[in-house]
Amino acid sequence: QASGATVVRSEERFGGDSSVRLPIGNGRTVAVHGQIDRIDRAANGDLLVVDHKTGSARDFATITADDPTAGGTKFQLPAYAAGAIAIVGEQAPVRAEYSFFARERYNRIGYAVTDDVWRRVEADLDHVVSGVEAGFFPALPEAPGFQFYIACHYCQPDGLGTAERYPEWLRKHHDPRVERWFGDIEPDAPDEPAADTAEVPA
Repeated sequence: QASGATVVRSEERFGGDSSVRLPIGNGRTVAVHGQIDRIDRAANGDLLVVDHKTGSARDFATITADDPTAGGTKFQLPAYAAGAIAIVGEQAPVRAEYSFFARERYNRIGYAVTDDVWRRVEADLDHVVSGVEAGFFPALPEAPGFQFYIACHYCQPDGLGTAERYPEWLRKHHDPRVERWFGDIEPDAPDEPAADTAEVPA
């Protein structure tokens, strides 16, 4: 490669035995698992974890070292960084990033996984887990309308749209018990007309 990096592993699974874990504070951890598209070794010995994306970069544009989980919504890169360390078997510095294809002009979005990043990930993950444990962590379905794919299978497990789940979210949104987790999230306005049609890729 032009960067001088060499491929260490590709299409490598990790965490199936719950051995890869992320801390959430107070000595607690959460097991993570997945499959990493590629792990490279840079010329200086650092590891580069790459997840290839064929679609749009829009939903990932806010990811930075200062906000590595996009406001507590995306934990794939830190999970993959932890997985890469476990796979390689050493505590080398890691950079984790998404690599987009021609549609996004081969753009890359990611960050060096520093101690500060790990601390932010831990805080964000604790925030999410505490909401789930409290029982006040409702699904956030998209407004009813045409969809190219299902972004949240928990929001519409039947794949038939969000016509029922979305009004539930509207009712729950202003409940003071969920303010800690969703106080700054305003529901999207539904498309007009609200044709609640889901399209599932074959």
